[in-house]
Amino acid sequence: MKKTTLLILSILIGLNSYSQSEMKSIKLSDEYSWRSHSQSELNEFYFEVEPIKNSVYKYHFRHQRDGQIIDIYSDNGKVFSGELINSIIQYKDIKTDYGTGSKANSYIYQSIQLNTDSATKVGAMILNQKFYSTPTDTLIAGWNFGWLDCGSISFSFKVQNNFKVSEYTCHRLQNDSINYVTSIKTMYDTIGQILDLQNKYSEFEPKLDKGKTYSKNGFVMMYIMSEKQSLAFQKSKPQREYLKSIKDTVDTYLKAEIVKQKIEFSEIDCIEDYQLTFNKNGKLKDVKVSNYDKPKLSDGLDFYFEEKREIRKCKKLIKQIFKEIDMSSFNMKFKIYRTLSFGLENEAQLSDNMIY
Repeated sequence: MKKTTLLILSILIGLNSYSQSEMKSIKLSDEYSWRSHSQSELNEFYFEVEPIKNSVYKYHFRHQRDGQIIDIYSDNGKVFSGELINSIIQYKDIKTDYGTGSKANSYIYQSIQLNTDSATKVGAMILNQKFYSTPTDTLIAGWNFGWLDCGSISFSFKVQNNFKVSEYTCHRLQNDSINYVTSIKTMYDTIGQILDLQNKYSEFEPKLDKGKTYSKNGFVMMYIMSEKQSLAFQKSKPQREYLKSIKDTVDTYLKAEIVKQKIEFSEIDCIEDYQLTFNKNGKLKDVKVSNYDKPKLSDGLDFYFEEKREIRKCKKLIKQIFKEIDMSSFNMKFKIYRTLSFGLENEAQLSDNMIY
């Protein structure tokens, strides 16, 4: 599977039941990571999935995609049974030199039996199409490996005494004119449709603990609100809808007005992100540097004070820029927030980080 630096593994190892349902949890270990073990070894350690080469069945097919492991197996090649493992990585909040962050802590997973008819359809399809003979991506001429963070899928096959593993990196982004690409995409989609994998994962997610951050692949994060947070989010709906309704108008106006300003940097480097707060009267109320951009004493006393001076100068410059910008005509009902940064050519870049 595709790995990224966001997948930081903890040192502790431990297995325990996860609530009173079929959900289970196992803590991540730096001794068992993609850096030192194969995917088959990781599956065995974390999910108690036996390597397919050791399977007692004559026909055994395993397909792995983000958050799911699908096993289809049979003694006779005619009637198949199957099992699905839904999984996700749970993160825990940690303190960092730049404020707060998150760290991969444990796998949360569940195992469910697949419908025999559906498993048989998938098994028969793989056998009839001889999909197990499809080469892995490194053996396919023209396969593009140039993309980052687009994941990968894998297939493992045991057909009587023959065993094979095939992996396909970034299969969705490959050109259909390349050999085998269409059949790989079709197999991926068809397995998902027959086994209803998307809905089965959707039934898994609501069982996760709330107030936590999760990821299926280590680079796309998902935060599940707590009950309290969810109620607060619902309560703020009128405010969010109003702010969303004026978002484009406000952004267009601010960007146009900023361009009109003759910004003089006077040899200061404003490389940080600055959080701006505007009053309901449209005036800039506050300018704060983002927590991750704040200087640290651990970086050295001289550097710390120099950065503090630079930031003060940048704040002063930003206040001067917005002193000439009047948004009173908007008659805003609520405060608005924006993030301001400057590019390599000192061009102003305005963004809105609010979740509407």
